[in-house]
Amino acid sequence: MMSEKPSSFIEGGRGNYLKGLREREAEDIAPYEERLKTSRDRVRKRWIKKRIRVIKRKYQRLARESGDFRF
Repeated sequence: MMSEKPSSFIEGGRGNYLKGLREREAEDIAPYEERLKTSRDRVRKRWIKKRIRVIKRKYQRLARESGDFRF
């Protein structure tokens, strides 16, 4: 007799979820990193760096809530 998997079951457990988080984080940060390379304005660079930190913090929080602290 085969047991049914719940609809919330993800192959590979949390690993796939975290892999998705890392990919989404990279996609979110990429445009800011590109702007950081081309920008010459010191104030704008500071703003971009802050924005990148905020995005990283967001994804670290999501990973922590999912139960993985190594993100």
